[in-house]
Order: sequence, then structure tokens, then C-alpha cells
Amino acid sequence: MFFKGVSFGFMARNGYYSSEAGQQEINKIIASGADSVALMATILQDTFASTRMYRDFELTPSDIELQDAIRQFHKAGIRVMLKPILEHHDSTHRCKVNFPVGQEQIAGVRTDYWGEWFRNYTFALLHYARIAEAENVEMFCVGCEMTGVEKQESYWPPLLAEIRKVYHGLLTYNTPAWWDYALEQNWMRSWYPLLDMLGISHYYGADADCTSAEKLAEYMQGLVKNLSAAAEKLGKPIFMAEVGCRSVEGAQVVPSDCWHNHGEYDGEIQAAYMQSMFLAFSPQPWWSGFFWWKWDEQQNRPQFHKKGGDTGFTIAGKPAEKVFRDWKPPR
Repeated sequence: MFFKGVSFGFMARNGYYSSEAGQQEINKIIASGADSVALMATILQDTFASTRMYRDFELTPSDIELQDAIRQFHKAGIRVMLKPILEHHDSTHRCKVNFPVGQEQIAGVRTDYWGEWFRNYTFALLHYARIAEAENVEMFCVGCEMTGVEKQESYWPPLLAEIRKVYHGLLTYNTPAWWDYALEQNWMRSWYPLLDMLGISHYYGADADCTSAEKLAEYMQGLVKNLSAAAEKLGKPIFMAEVGCRSVEGAQVVPSDCWHNHGEYDGEIQAAYMQSMFLAFSPQPWWSGFFWWKWDEQQNRPQFHKKGGDTGFTIAGKPAEKVFRDWKPPR
């Protein structure tokens, strides 16, 4: 299965998908040329060190609106990857989840923080996996960029087994962007082969003078080589669960940067970055597509508001939108 998709609804609040604004964006995605969408629902925990997750009445889309959105996309022939995504009320990134292990300062007293965290995370995922099954969702993403959690390798096989009891579509995980995928000790996990395909975050940076799609694609050849070896070892397809680049001057140097690059609008560099992905990865048989990060911006980011245009990750109304629309998947 190959995906030409967009990520939709990151940090979307309760009621957004069914709102007039949300409905307008759904219709725009349907008309965009996308054949797939990563549809998100925020799960909350209080801090990076909390073990309990919950749905927030303000920040979590309702099940009803989520299911309605899935049905709208399916009616239009667009496949869905349902992507519950963990956030923290203390505003730390989900990659920071961490707990002490093996502590027994008081004899006979030992707290299994990781066990409790995975127990509750499994319950949270099962809720959305049942929705995915009921709505015939094509793929279910069991996590995103949780670096500390990924390393707890013994807990993942039981979690995945529980998900497969209720959901029978494709399972994936979105691992973070590692700049050197050859260093397998940094990112390769023993439980990845239990997935149907592996998603990565692709924000590979380039030199400042790499401003054309061709130069950027050439710069990415080392990454292509390393990921090819990883795909062969895994025996699984790899796709970009996230890939993005802002429409701002110099964005290709650190494509994931939301905070530090306050440059002026440059829609052409964003378009070139997208095109470079097509040039670099389309020939690879293991490459199963991408979900562009992102379709919509749900947060107020004043640094994106420039006279020349929006300098964020979105592509609507920018040169990258035409690149996206015109590109035909290789398979």
C-alpha cells in the first residue's frame, strides 16, 4: 500500500472536525489530490512523568466527530491512518516521557512506573483501535516520536498483541527523525518487526546552498542508502509518517524548526524540499509513501505571520500545493 497523504488535525480541539472551519478543511483535503490522510486525536497526560492518560473535554476531539470525519474521507475514496497522539499539559514533548527503574530504597517496596504507564496507554489505544476497526480504517498508528517509551522494548509486544485483538488493519509506529539512520543503536527497536510497516519522521536537513530539488535530492542519497539497508533488515516497508518543511528562507537547513527561524516567506524552498523527496525516494521499492506535515495549523504561532505569506508547514495556497497535486505515486 502506498500513501500520498497529509497530516490533519494536530492539536485540533473538541468540536473542530465538525465545525464549519473543520468541514472546510476536510473538503479542501478531498480536493487536494491526496489519497490518504493521517487523522489525529490528542490524548493527554499531566506531565512527562505521569502514568495516567485521559481524554480532555477541551483538547480531545469527540468520538462522534472523529468517526464522521473518517466517513467523509472514506466516502471520497481517501484512506485514513488514525493517529492518536500523546501530549502533556506541562508542555513537554512526548519524547521526554521517562521514569526511574529498579528502585527499592525502602525494602520490599518497588513501584513499576513503566508497567503502569503502558497499562494505561494500552487502554487509551484500545479505545481508538476499536473506532478504527468499526470504521474500517486502513492503518492505525500506535505512537509518535516517543523516544523514551520506544526503548522500553519488553512492553511493546504485549501492547501490540492487545491492539491486534480488536483491530485487523495495518499497524504502524512513527519513530522520530534520526539524522544518521546507519547508527542502528540509536533508533532500531526489537519490536519494529511486529508492525506491518514502519513510519519515520523525515526532516532531513541540508546545506544552505542546497536550494533546488535536484541538489536536495542529491544531498539525501546517504539517507536513502541507510534507510534501504534498514528496510532490508526489517523486511518491512518504510514510509514518512511525517515529512515537512516550512515555507521560510533557509528552511531546508533545519526543516523541523518551528521556533528559531524567523525569516521571510519563501514558498519555493518548501516546494523544492517536497519535490526532492519524490526524486530521492520514488525509485526505492521499500518506500511506501508519506504524510505531509501538515495540512492545518491549530496553534497560534506569531513567528509564522509575515507580510509575504505564512511561513509555517502548511501548503494550501503555496507553490508546494501544486507540486503535491501534480505528483503521481510510482505504484
